Amino acid sequence: MRELVILMLMAVALAWCADHVTLGPPDPVRRKRRIFFTILLIVLLAGFAGLRTHCNDTGAYRHAYNLITESSWDESGKSIGSNPLFNWVNYQLKMAGVSTQNYLMFWAFLTVGCYIAFAHRYSVNYPMTVFLLFTTGCYTFVFAGIKQAAAVGIAVIAVTFALKRKWVFFIAGVLIASLIHPYSLMYLLV
Repeated sequence: MRELVILMLMAVALAWCADHVTLGPPDPVRRKRRIFFTILLIVLLAGFAGLRTHCNDTGAYRHAYNLITESSWDESGKSIGSNPLFNWVNYQLKMAGVSTQNYLMFWAFLTVGCYIAFAHRYSVNYPMTVFLLFTTGCYTFVFAGIKQAAAVGIAVIAVTFALKRKWVFFIAGVLIASLIHPYSLMYLLV
């Protein structure tokens, strides 16, 4: 728990730096600094999540990944409730020789990247948003439910299209996310 609190303080500090380095009129150099701090924040948070060896369902995900064989994709269910895109990506990672730890790292970067990219773009108070990602359990959700968290991450990126009234891209994004986990279909209620 101490490590998570230290990580939260570091993440809030990076978000604060990103906000305060970019105050003032639009300036390409300042924007680059904000992007730099945001990328650093993604690397920090995804790295922490991806390097875990145990936490909630991590053991179950690691075990399931280790059981993937060359015939796993053919034998897996293809219905939306069977999480076909999640299974296919895992199959491709395993067949490419990706280690179990790098499998966790892949999903951590995808999910945290989506969360932080959304927060970076739409947050009025970036440090507070990062703080709330921790205190509401949204960040630690990445540890518990890889499929669900990845689907939510992709779905929040899809929401950016809804905010721009690009409904086809929004629906496509939610449908892609639902192939990872049908949990994301709730975003169609937007």
